[in-house]
Amino acid sequence: MRWVEFKEQLRKAAEVTPSQSASLLTLWKMSSQIARLGEQDEREGNLERAYMYYMRAVNILVTIAPKNPEYGRQLKIERQRYRDMAEGLIANLEKITVILQERYDAPTPLPSPPSDPALPPPSSLPEPVHEEKQLDAQQPGVEFNNHLPEDDASRPVEVLAPSAPPPVEDGNTDSDVDDTFANLRLSYTTTIPKGPNSNVAHSPPTPSQAQILKSLSEPCRMHIPSDAPWEFLRIAEPNTKRDVETLGILMGPRIKNEFFVTHIFLPKQVGTSNTVEQNDEMELLDFSLSNDMFTLGWIHTHPSQSCFLSSVDLHTQFSYQRQLDEAIGIVMAPSYKENIGFFSITRKGMDVIKA
Repeated sequence: MRWVEFKEQLRKAAEVTPSQSASLLTLWKMSSQIARLGEQDEREGNLERAYMYYMRAVNILVTIAPKNPEYGRQLKIERQRYRDMAEGLIANLEKITVILQERYDAPTPLPSPPSDPALPPPSSLPEPVHEEKQLDAQQPGVEFNNHLPEDDASRPVEVLAPSAPPPVEDGNTDSDVDDTFANLRLSYTTTIPKGPNSNVAHSPPTPSQAQILKSLSEPCRMHIPSDAPWEFLRIAEPNTKRDVETLGILMGPRIKNEFFVTHIFLPKQVGTSNTVEQNDEMELLDFSLSNDMFTLGWIHTHPSQSCFLSSVDLHTQFSYQRQLDEAIGIVMAPSYKENIGFFSITRKGMDVIKA
């Protein structure tokens, strides 16, 4: 497949159509996270995946965001900020395009002609007499090492968190949530594989175009410390006793194309017995950028309800999966026997909610 054909496949993989109700801030967050995924892939040499992410981010910034009703009311300096971001991404696309075009449009080497069975095998031919010294078939000192260091599976999960959260203000009160609810961050030291081995002498074979396209459509693996949901539930206990929901944001890095939940960020929020909403989305974006983390999903409690996603929860989950296909939702329902659930919306479900 030539580059012009393969590029069209990447463009299709990069298509994104957020719902009409998506806020401009949500679009900014989406484009920022997607662009950072592309930057990481470019650094690691995954140029096809980087191209897809860059195209997706540019599509949001150039095509979708300007049509948003809030765009005209945005400060000029903010609009310019994201225009500059789009121009930088387009420059990255042009640079990657040159490399990929050379790679995919390079002439295919001609196959070796078939051997004549009438000719004697090479091993039976006489050795040349003019050679003063033969080269060893296997040169000493040259090794092919494809072994990556094993993970340190013996490291325990360490939780760094306050002993108890401040109360989440009930939605029916008039008190200032920003003054009463400070951020909590649960920090997990979990088992994360090391980066690529710099001593590897022989790189793995280049994947085929079909393998690359298949990998772009497959979700990345998500790793969550087994005790993380329960530690979050312990932190949220004061609110749970008051029948008030608590919300946390799952965050962490991507390493070797796998996501690792290392932090749970508790934003300023307002909760009731059956709803919870965060108040400051920019704060979460700033924390994500300053700590080089990705938003991987969310977790919240159902103090007196069973473990499920309500209609409101489904739209919240939808907003996370628009930013990251692999994003998950965790529900903790301590009042029921089945007290924990992990949720993700299917592609068909995403299309239904989007409509």
